[in-house]
Amino acid sequence: MMVKMQREVFERMDDGALISACFKPLIQTYKEVSSEGGDLVDFYHKMTSGQQALFIFRTYYSHVIESVQEFYWWNAFFLAQEARWATLIKKMRELGDLKFVTLMQDVEGMLRTRNHPILLTDFACVSRDGLDSDTELRVFFQSAYERLTQVTVGTIKHLAASIRNSPDSFVTWS
Repeated sequence: MMVKMQREVFERMDDGALISACFKPLIQTYKEVSSEGGDLVDFYHKMTSGQQALFIFRTYYSHVIESVQEFYWWNAFFLAQEARWATLIKKMRELGDLKFVTLMQDVEGMLRTRNHPILLTDFACVSRDGLDSDTELRVFFQSAYERLTQVTVGTIKHLAASIRNSPDSFVTWS
């Protein structure tokens, strides 16, 4: 699940391109394992610690950054899967991204006041339109989304630094 790359290319890549390049083999393998009905927990545990941080963040971020409504829905979805939520926070804490962790703790607090998480089996009752009928929730998530867009600039820098500091956890040199 390592990306093959020349060292010179690695050194010239900007943060976003580097993160995307290192994520690509992870998401491809995930899709293969998932489509074949394979063990996704085993897939995750075969990754290096750095790859785990990259994978959990990118699978979260790629959805939540789309809009305030997506940010609300995907946070509720992750929180309904306690292991996934805990892993996201744990990995960002290990990365040293305490601003992201604080944002997630604030989001969790708000969702819990609204009786989240609910079990995934009951998750159909959570709707992206839920923000339309709850002014307090909408105002909170609009503000939290703005924080997300600011905080994740640092998260991306943390992830790229992690890759640059431990390239052997992500890259096979060609």
